[in-house]
Amino acid sequence: MPEHLEKPKIVVTNALWDDATKRSGAYLKDIIEKCKEKLNAYDVRLLRGVLDTKENYRREAPSACLHIGTGHGRPPEYLGWANKGILNTEDERKYKEGMIHYLVACHLAKELGPNLIKDGAKAFLGFKDEVKMVASANKDPLKDRFLKATIGPLWEGLPKLLEGGTIQEAKQAIFRALQREFHEWKDKNQLVAGIIEWNYEQLQLMGDPNARLIEPQEPPSPPPSHPESGDLDIDLVLEPITVPVEIKLKVFGYTIPFKTSIEIPEQRLKGKGIPKRS
Repeated sequence: MPEHLEKPKIVVTNALWDDATKRSGAYLKDIIEKCKEKLNAYDVRLLRGVLDTKENYRREAPSACLHIGTGHGRPPEYLGWANKGILNTEDERKYKEGMIHYLVACHLAKELGPNLIKDGAKAFLGFKDEVKMVASANKDPLKDRFLKATIGPLWEGLPKLLEGGTIQEAKQAIFRALQREFHEWKDKNQLVAGIIEWNYEQLQLMGDPNARLIEPQEPPSPPPSHPESGDLDIDLVLEPITVPVEIKLKVFGYTIPFKTSIEIPEQRLKGKGIPKRS
C-alpha cells in the first residue's frame, strides 16, 4: 500500500477480566497471532485487559472498519474490563456506524445488534443468548481440547474477512468449524457436542450479508494493445509500376551500355497478420 494512504483500522476489544473472558480472549489473541501477516495491511488497535475501556474504544471506533472482540454482554450493552460498559444502545451513532461488529459475548443479538444496524453499522455478527463453553480447570486454554472445540471455532470468521470475504462467508466459516467439531465429538462426549450445537444455533448475522472490510475495487482498464501477427486481415492492391534498368554488356573487351525498363503489373496481396516488431 502506498505510504500516503492510511491503512484501514481494526479495533480489537478483549476484556481478559475473569475466567470466562480470559478463556475466550486466549483464542481471540491466538487467531490475531495466526493472522499476523494478513493484518499487516491494517492499522490494528489492541485494547486488551485494562485498556479495554469505553474511553479507549470511543477514541478508536469512529474511523474503524471492523470491531472484533470478546467480553461479557447483556442485551443492550457489550462489556469490557471489570465488566464496565464499552458499547450500548444509547451511545452515539458515530461509535457504531460504518463498520462490521464481530462480538463473541452473550445476549447482544437481542438488542444491541439491531441497534447497531439501525445506527449505521454495516453488519453485526454475534450471539442471541449465552455463549457456552466447556473447560478443564487450571489448564492453558489453548491446550484445552474442550475449549478448542467449543470456543476456538467462534473466531474462524476473521481469516475469511481479512482475505476479502463477506461477513456471510465469515459466518459460514464459523459454521463449518463448529460442524467439524460436532462430528468429532458427538460419539465421544455428549456434553461437548451439545455445547457446540448450542453455540451454532445462537450465532446471528444482521445487516448487509455482503459487507466486507474493504470493498472490491474495479480493475484498471488495460492499456491499448498493438496488433500482433494474425490480428488483422490484409487485402492490399499494388498498382503497376515501371522500373528503369541500365545494363552494361561486355563484348570483345568493350563495354556497351544498354538502357531499358521493366513493367511490373498490378498485384494483390491477401492474408492475415502484420510483421511483428523485433
